[in-house]
Amino acid sequence: MPLKASIVMPTFNKRRFLELTLTSFFNQIYPVNKYEVILIDDGSTDDTDDFLAQLNPPFTLRKITQENKGRSAARNTGILAAEGEIIIFCDDDMIVEPTFIEEHLKCHEEPNYAVAGLRREIVSFIPESFEYETANLELKDIPLLQVISKEYILNNFEKIRENATELGDITMAEKTAIELFGSSLDGLMVPWVFFVAANVSISKRNLEEVGLFDEEFVGWGVEDWELGYRLHRHGIKYRYNENACNYHQQHLKKTSESFKESAQNYLRFCRKHPYAEIYLLWKFAYQKMDIQEYNSSVAEFYNLSESRQKDYLLQISQECKENMQAFLSA
Repeated sequence: MPLKASIVMPTFNKRRFLELTLTSFFNQIYPVNKYEVILIDDGSTDDTDDFLAQLNPPFTLRKITQENKGRSAARNTGILAAEGEIIIFCDDDMIVEPTFIEEHLKCHEEPNYAVAGLRREIVSFIPESFEYETANLELKDIPLLQVISKEYILNNFEKIRENATELGDITMAEKTAIELFGSSLDGLMVPWVFFVAANVSISKRNLEEVGLFDEEFVGWGVEDWELGYRLHRHGIKYRYNENACNYHQQHLKKTSESFKESAQNYLRFCRKHPYAEIYLLWKFAYQKMDIQEYNSSVAEFYNLSESRQKDYLLQISQECKENMQAFLSA
């Protein structure tokens, strides 16, 4: 029987978080013979292999190991290996609802849609000492205390929901967009900002049509927006389903380093797609505009005359580049 879905999940040195993520897939109400989980180990050096050797999942779990190439390359490896019609992207630190797969797939009854799900946040581990927040250590080397167990996920998931929190400005942007445009996002000129690879789905055929993730995007961030933008320009429509929910496990990370990687990737995005909606994106991403203001600014640009568009594009491109360079130099 052909598989309906492939969950594509890159991982790198997050064995403790990965264990809870994979455990949450034990709970899926969707039939196990209709989906697979493809785990792409992007050169982990922790005990991921030892953990997986002892795992006995009820679903098909396919592990692919490669040298460290980054998240874009890892996801592409998973896409190319996938046997499912629909690709559901999920990160290795996301605990999924029991209806996660089912809720994604019910939105793909019509072709040529990308489906974004709700992301919330949960604390699954805490540092043994808060001095580790500023220590120059890799995540895999930080001593952690576990506050959510596998049994908790399997037998008492309601507590996960009760203890979860919203993802701040991200959740606010999603709620505002739904209030203004509905779950179909009709009228939203920038629906691709909801293409976040921690929780989004799209057909394998559509991905192959636009060329998968751009592997020139390395480090943290923006690679999923860039792919989502290409899908949008290709004619793919977007839907938002808050019931296709997963929970990000909070963890320490080198914030300034990650943000600089994101800024570099954003400048690459601008060079590849030198359009108004991309040059204005930084204001939305850095909370200078909310989703309504961002959408209105893009709409206003495309209502300008051709000559005024040219002048305004030059202005906003310079402003964008100056702000990103200042951020990178800080």
